[in-house]
Amino acid sequence: MPAAFNDLPPELLAPIFSSLPESSIVRCARVSREWNAFATPLLYRRVAVYSWNTNAKTRAAALMRTLAEKPDVARWVKHIDVRDFYREFEFMSGHDEERAELYQHCEQGLANCVNVESCVWPRDGTLTTTMIDVLSHLSRLERLEFNARSVTYDPSDLVRIRQIRSLGLTLPDKPAANVLPKWFQAIAEAGRDSDGVEHGGLRDLRVICQSDNSIGSSMLIRLAPYLTRLESFHLLGCAKADHIGIRAVLAGCSATIQRLSLESISLKFDLKELATGLELPRLTSLTLTLPTPPAPQQPFLNALLELTSSSPLAALSLFQPATQTPPSTSLVLYSASAAQQNTAPQPREYPQFTPDFVQRLALQHSGTLRQVAIARLPTPLEAIEALSAYFPKLEVLIVPVHQFDWPRLAAAVSASSLPFLRTLHLSYPTSPRIRALTRHELVGLSVLTEIASSCSPTLEQIGQFNKVYEVVRRWDKATDATSVVLERWSGPQFPDAFQVIRA
Repeated sequence: MPAAFNDLPPELLAPIFSSLPESSIVRCARVSREWNAFATPLLYRRVAVYSWNTNAKTRAAALMRTLAEKPDVARWVKHIDVRDFYREFEFMSGHDEERAELYQHCEQGLANCVNVESCVWPRDGTLTTTMIDVLSHLSRLERLEFNARSVTYDPSDLVRIRQIRSLGLTLPDKPAANVLPKWFQAIAEAGRDSDGVEHGGLRDLRVICQSDNSIGSSMLIRLAPYLTRLESFHLLGCAKADHIGIRAVLAGCSATIQRLSLESISLKFDLKELATGLELPRLTSLTLTLPTPPAPQQPFLNALLELTSSSPLAALSLFQPATQTPPSTSLVLYSASAAQQNTAPQPREYPQFTPDFVQRLALQHSGTLRQVAIARLPTPLEAIEALSAYFPKLEVLIVPVHQFDWPRLAAAVSASSLPFLRTLHLSYPTSPRIRALTRHELVGLSVLTEIASSCSPTLEQIGQFNKVYEVVRRWDKATDATSVVLERWSGPQFPDAFQVIRA
């Protein structure tokens, strides 16, 4: 008699269920009590409320109440991500008891998540001193992301959270920034053993600034001694962070740094000065914002190649600042006659992602590069074709569309050209005038489906602008043929395109 699935040893159910999508785990939980016992904890591994969810604040409040009232459920949580929550002014006058109860649920719910490894809490004005105290007692917490504007908490209390290895700070103000040297020192010291060998310390640091310039080069120089084991370093919008402070950090962690992202930082940032004499032998991912015109592009790209000359670069992302796009482009809707006219050159002062740079990039990284993402940087089809020719093992390709020659684009990204492609996304055109004409889509869903059909069977995700689709392949028993269908993206994580493209 053949063995049935129910005959599998119970200890094998958990690893099998772990590889399934959430929708399938939900169905498994309904099969039997035994399956429910294995499936339900997996459904609570990651709990999240996003700001775009319907009634997000109500959902967040209900989630924290559940975690507070059901500690047995809270113990299953490994990752908690709450991106919307009630702030002080959102409570009506006279509802102090309601507010107190809500935050009590929040604090108790976090305290019950004794196995949590990652906490994301970026809502401005919702982090309290009591919550900080709770977080400091969660021994397994390694990743923390929060809004660091100190309007509802005392920044000095942050020093108590010493067990983390990954830190994300959003909009840190001056009081919060002033605590960072002492806090980072405490994290580094907490990771040293009795012999003084450092096993802990931060591995991942991400800072997002806006109008406040509290994180500049002088602060980075002060923090550098405590970031010697950094593997990932990301600065966004830090207008006072130039090559001097960044080099101080990278010089201390040059042997460990793997991912570097420098977006919209100081106008004085000089990549050539940063690259000179600096070797990053483990760097696999690099994200950069190009200098704004009239700063020359070529020295910047030369410095990029110098910086990565000894690096096994696997992912490259290049952005043109959103406020510095060309006033017009040669982009036109494709037709046989229009294609002949689509040859007007870009203004010289605006940079382009050119086939020549692709060729130079290939001389260094043809064997390692797997992901390329470009935003608002004019990218002719010749450059996309060069990417396909020189980097046939590309898995992620995100590019702005410079020409609407869909048959030619489809050929460049086809299965024969890019047999390992997993993600393809057509980002915004560089010209505001063209964007106005293509506000909702560059191409109809039927054409996008045709492009996806021509791609490798490995393609999982395709999109344009702010739309992302999951590539689904359906087999028709009657015809014994497989067709490609694009469905709304349902994955639990942000799509690749939105993780690398900044508005």
